[in-house]
Amino acid sequence: MKPITKNREGEALSEFMSMKEMRNASFDFVSLDDWKAKAEESLKGKPIEKLYKKTYEGITLKPLYTKEDVETGRAASRDASKREWKIAQRITAEEPGNLPELLETALSRGQDTVSFADPKGKIDPEILQKIFRLAETEAKPLFHCTSTSSRGFDLLKKDFPEVKGTFAADPIPSLLNEETSRKLESWIDTITYVKDNASGIRTLMVDASAVNEAGANAIQELAYAVSAGITLIEFLKSKEWTEEETASKLVFNFSVGSSFFMEISKLRAFRILWKNVMEEYGISGSKTIISAETSEFTKSLLDPYVNMLRSGNEAFAAVLGGADYLHVSPFDQVSAKSSAFSERIARNTQLILSQESHLNKVSDPAGGSYYIESLTNNLAEKAWKKVQDIDRTGGLIQALQTGIFQDEIQQVLQKREYDTAVRKQNIIGTNVYANLEEELLEGAGPIHEESMPGLPAKRVSESFEILRTRAAKLKAEPQAGLILLGNIKNHKARADFVTGFLAAGGIGVLPSPECMTTEDAARFVKESNADYFIICGQDADYVSMAGEILSLIKDKKIIVDLAGKLNDGEMGKLKSSGLDGNLYYGQNMIEKLDGILSRWEADRYGK
Repeated sequence: MKPITKNREGEALSEFMSMKEMRNASFDFVSLDDWKAKAEESLKGKPIEKLYKKTYEGITLKPLYTKEDVETGRAASRDASKREWKIAQRITAEEPGNLPELLETALSRGQDTVSFADPKGKIDPEILQKIFRLAETEAKPLFHCTSTSSRGFDLLKKDFPEVKGTFAADPIPSLLNEETSRKLESWIDTITYVKDNASGIRTLMVDASAVNEAGANAIQELAYAVSAGITLIEFLKSKEWTEEETASKLVFNFSVGSSFFMEISKLRAFRILWKNVMEEYGISGSKTIISAETSEFTKSLLDPYVNMLRSGNEAFAAVLGGADYLHVSPFDQVSAKSSAFSERIARNTQLILSQESHLNKVSDPAGGSYYIESLTNNLAEKAWKKVQDIDRTGGLIQALQTGIFQDEIQQVLQKREYDTAVRKQNIIGTNVYANLEEELLEGAGPIHEESMPGLPAKRVSESFEILRTRAAKLKAEPQAGLILLGNIKNHKARADFVTGFLAAGGIGVLPSPECMTTEDAARFVKESNADYFIICGQDADYVSMAGEILSLIKDKKIIVDLAGKLNDGEMGKLKSSGLDGNLYYGQNMIEKLDGILSRWEADRYGK
């Protein structure tokens, strides 16, 4: 029996150890340099830096973190006595009058806040009154983000001073121009009364989700949230609110995206940043309330059930990051409407995290990880510098009015979209592993409202959704013929790549039999009904066979591409023989697929 380790006296221990032996067991010390040497051995001599990755925040991620990476100790933690988050699913209804009943049902099925969708503040006071009464009767907190024009604020002022929770609006968009800022006066008068007479309700929201869904990185989101909070404190000081009063009524809302550890660290970093702000104002004991929602930016109309998995990942990150309230978007929320099924699954995602995974029993479960602590500190430092930059330019309102802040976000968005187009970033079911058998969700298309000037809501999958919609509208199902050179070992890898590449644009494939000769390939082209083909094989086969195959294809309407790349000289020869282009790793898929579909669309519409 082989020994597996040694005890403190250097004696070999058997495979089966007693508890005493386990307590005395130790392992040989391994230094970071030892680990690097072993890692580089696994990389076959390549430097460890090959495993480093730069994020959209400009932070370089390493493959291993140690205590030396966390100079300040533990970065951020929630109050040890505050472990549970509130399930704040925004209930929707085609008929607003049904909301009270739907909310009551949701409360009976695990929801523990009275939360509903009405971002524009259009719901009638009669319905809101029933909702507020339900919150009172069930002794559940409100959680609602709405418009400053909502008449719910007047109801809170007149009839519901005992209601608890959050019924808040974000006034930052209104402060961006004179006309809407003047309209704020009435709302401020109302929430001032609510502040003085209904102490259990928070009425101020800083909604950073608009920044996230415009494509911003985590540093930009954090800088926006902190700058917006400071802006509101300073603005309300002119309305005779104290700094403490404003801070006590603020809730910060974040969208949580798919970069798991970055999103955990983002929420944790915000607690550090806002605590710093409170200290600068001389405020102590003010609780930082964070609400989170799973991001719309990461969701897709394609293969929509994958959105369930995305939302689960994002909800998990929000909980580990320390969110106080959480909304999980239904998987079909990006389409025309959500279903009762999708809303139930979204709510149950949170119930599983709390009641089955018991994450509500652990205070700051991410705390102590060298990686997360280092990333948290890094984000906080960079975001604070960004806050200072915004302040030096005249503050957040100035930065938004001049478009400086929006331009910076646009640059990040363009990088995200490019990385998706070249598959540097994968979207499962959209730009990789696309399912041509699925039925596209109703409401496809890039139609979004702009919640803040210069920051239109986006989804990173939209360009692929447009391609798939275009393909579905073609008269005949779009299909490309695959000319498979040699046996399966010679062509399979590239044939699989091409199949996946085309599927992302809604294009199916018609594979040929094994083409051992150029005549086999030419026969397949002639006998098939396709007008677009891709030659798939090894480079040597391309050099020896592709030119002749092209010469045997007499129909000038037929377009032929190559899977993969050859050197410029060989590609030039093939193009002179009639090759149109090629499909290859790292190619801009959007541009290539757009060109393929455009040809078929031109035939259909007679262009």
